[in-house]
Amino acid sequence: MADLDGDGAQDLAMVTKDGDVWAVFRERDDPPLAARAALGLGKGFPGPLTVTGWDGKTPLGAWNVVAGTSEAFFGKLSKGPLTLKWRMPGGREQSRTVVVLRPVRVVLNEARQR
Repeated sequence: MADLDGDGAQDLAMVTKDGDVWAVFRERDDPPLAARAALGLGKGFPGPLTVTGWDGKTPLGAWNVVAGTSEAFFGKLSKGPLTLKWRMPGGREQSRTVVVLRPVRVVLNEARQR
């Protein structure tokens, strides 16, 4: 499962024993509420990096993130804040809170949010 078409909702892809590829894209009338976390392709740490998501004190899971390959995906049921936490090698734990009103993508080793 991954956000294959970049619309903020997780889709499903699978490969059968015969080598056929099947993809099921999630369709929604309203924008999904989700945050994605990525590592930039620049000179920063390429990964893998474990990123956890938190809705207040409720954990939303953990994802291994690799620059240019995999991103973390955290969905929410309602609009509001979502906190991402990670630790770069040899560093202290870092966190960033984003307000999810629509799909949002955060690049962890850059200063900006997309």
